[in-house]
Amino acid sequence: MPPQKMREDKVETPPPSVKDGECRFEGAVDRIENDPVRSLVLIRWVEFLLERVGRNNLLEALNYYVHIGWISKELRNQAMEYAAGMDYYKDKAEWRLSPEDHKKSLLFIEMIRGREIDMITVNLVEQEVMKLKNMMGGEYGI
Repeated sequence: MPPQKMREDKVETPPPSVKDGECRFEGAVDRIENDPVRSLVLIRWVEFLLERVGRNNLLEALNYYVHIGWISKELRNQAMEYAAGMDYYKDKAEWRLSPEDHKKSLLFIEMIRGREIDMITVNLVEQEVMKLKNMMGGEYGI
């Protein structure tokens, strides 16, 4: 089955941000300019995505993040520019990512935004989700 194409228009729901136990919603991350730390994080995120979805599916994966409002079209385009300079990744059959990979992408995106990641809070959320999963029969089923 061929991969579904994602629309490029952006959903108006901004992404969640968790820090110090507080969840906040903010707009999509825009293009980054002349910030070496954020540029390095973007390069590492592009590398992560290329490993997971392949060069042939990178645009679809990034379009998904534009669609759900996590990144802007400008940041998507900048990520594609960075990927153009990376040549050692193979094509993959599918652009979709696992829930764990989406979680990692969200952490990359928050670092690109310039926000410090509170890993204690992230780990507490993970523990609570695992408790809920166990209470519901292991696979979120009743």
